[in-house]
Amino acid sequence: MTSKKKKKKVSKAAKSAKKWKKRVSANNKSGTYEIWLTYNSNKKRLQIPVLPEKIEISYPEKNDTVYVYGVGEVTIKKHPGAFVMKWSGFFPAAECQGCISNPKKPKECLDFLKKVMKIEKPAKIVYTGGACRLSSQCTIDFEASEEGGDLGTIHYSITITEYKKTSIRKLKVKKKKKKNGSKKKAKVKKTSNRTSSKSKASKYTVKKGDCLWNIAKKFYGKGAKYTVIYNANKKVIGGNPNLIYPGQVLTIPKE
Repeated sequence: MTSKKKKKKVSKAAKSAKKWKKRVSANNKSGTYEIWLTYNSNKKRLQIPVLPEKIEISYPEKNDTVYVYGVGEVTIKKHPGAFVMKWSGFFPAAECQGCISNPKKPKECLDFLKKVMKIEKPAKIVYTGGACRLSSQCTIDFEASEEGGDLGTIHYSITITEYKKTSIRKLKVKKKKKKNGSKKKAKVKKTSNRTSSKSKASKYTVKKGDCLWNIAKKFYGKGAKYTVIYNANKKVIGGNPNLIYPGQVLTIPKE
């Protein structure tokens, strides 16, 4: 299909949607009742062939209630919930009393509803006529059945729920610019080097009468810690920790 043919088809659908909008507007003023389900910017439409005997429209509240000591129960007002519209009806296999002229076949109506439920974008409900008339984006849920006494006719019940579009607001952070127009680079302050928590080891020269036990008791307060000194000075002391000699320089690790 050439691009010109595509454009012609698109323009025809757009013109048809405009005519339909004018018709809906006129029906609202004249009080003519009609129910339409549409999608794809009103280019795809289904008119409910037989108006239901009863339509239920509910506007649920989403308010919170809290109990305040000394006051009692207090209501916190919130935004109203999405409206819900319900009715039951049938798609007739043949024209009948109260049916619109040239209605779509029951299977076409059923396929239309299935298509609406599959597409990602919300559908639209248009209800013209009386005081309850409305036009809103919506989601659709329905159930269908067939009865033996009326072959080909599809009976259904449908629930329409208002669709409210939400969007997340993005915050933009402006960067400061220099006078010449160039962007300033973020400056990171240099922190001073932290002092090491590790203490330096000290030196001790062995005197006459010293032993590792006494030296450990002198530096650590506990003679049992002589092994700390011995392990740090094995090369100086040798294999026997009990043999140390005056003049030897030992490294005393800090605790």
